[in-house]
Amino acid sequence: MAGKKEKAKARKAAAAATKTAPSSTSSKKSINQIFFPPGYGSTQTQSFKYFEIKAIEGKGLGAFATRPIKAFTTIYHEQSIMTFYKDRSQVSENDLIAAYEKLSPQDKYTFDTMRNCHGMCGCKGGLFFANTFGLRGGGVGCFPNCSRLNHSCQANCMIDTHEEYDEKKITVLKDLKPGDELTFHYVLNTQFMTNEERQELLTSEDFGFVSCRCQVCTLPPADKFISDSRRQIMRHLLYWIEGADLNEVPPASLGPHPGDLPDMVLASHILLFCHLAEAEGVVVGSRLGTSFAKLIHFVIFRAAMKRVRQLPERIWNNVQTWWKRAQFYGTGGSVLDYRDIDLFNTVEDFISCVRDDGEINWKEFQNPLREVTENSSWSELCLPLRSAQIKVSNLMRLFG
Repeated sequence: MAGKKEKAKARKAAAAATKTAPSSTSSKKSINQIFFPPGYGSTQTQSFKYFEIKAIEGKGLGAFATRPIKAFTTIYHEQSIMTFYKDRSQVSENDLIAAYEKLSPQDKYTFDTMRNCHGMCGCKGGLFFANTFGLRGGGVGCFPNCSRLNHSCQANCMIDTHEEYDEKKITVLKDLKPGDELTFHYVLNTQFMTNEERQELLTSEDFGFVSCRCQVCTLPPADKFISDSRRQIMRHLLYWIEGADLNEVPPASLGPHPGDLPDMVLASHILLFCHLAEAEGVVVGSRLGTSFAKLIHFVIFRAAMKRVRQLPERIWNNVQTWWKRAQFYGTGGSVLDYRDIDLFNTVEDFISCVRDDGEINWKEFQNPLREVTENSSWSELCLPLRSAQIKVSNLMRLFG
């Protein structure tokens, strides 16, 4: 996800920017001449339609729901108040001062009252890099309000970039009640790491946590063991399914990849992944929603290959259940790429061609899948996930 480590890397980036700051004798404006208004670093409560930002003990600022919010509601959009279309490492203090001078008086006040990871040092880098996210297609932007959401290893929100604009959106992924804190993953793939792995990552120099004290990291030992087991198995499943370990996190000892696996084996992997993700509440990002859609895609492929005219009742019921879940989890608050959009469109087109009794009208299904043969391979269609009706109930009893 764009901007996953932006807050975490603030100290390093701000320090680098500070090194390029002009001296007080320079013809350019010195950072010492920048005006800091009364209320600098303000912790005053700010209210929005669905939530408020306020001070909380031990965390500084945080965002809290002020009304009941249904899952998968997009509750906020924010435009960047300062944007650079280059790598964050190339943004200097001079760049920040020049951009600051072009801000409106209101945006200057907003910028100056943001959290500064360098305290009262006076540099703009400390303000900018502590409140930035990456942009889709490259660059970095400053989003003061989105930056107020704190991290959780079982986050209830997703912050992503609009596919066309330099705009961030906050999407709630679980039902919330008034008073619930809005949280997101500083690193999305911590969803598939154990407690020990997460603590090691978050207490590193990059993030600077003393320790993560979120809900999942403070579970009782027995519950923590179950949570760790789910997440560890999900990481192995993704490794076998996708052919590579997670990015943006330290590598794990996952052993050699088994190589190409039979469709039915991969089927059990994706189905088990979906069950574990739901049980653990891992719903952030597009993996879960698209995984359910890929389950249906495999049924479409098998039906086309076998020239099936009518789906058995059991399979048709599965398809309808998976489609409801795919639609419910949707994009997980993220923006889908073109491959996932094509996947959802294909599944939706197929379901519209199936009658209530499972009979398939192939003539209405305008998709290359209808042309597959007995010699076709789903792998050749560039969709690496498969599904089948695999019974995993015995294993699932171990994980709730």
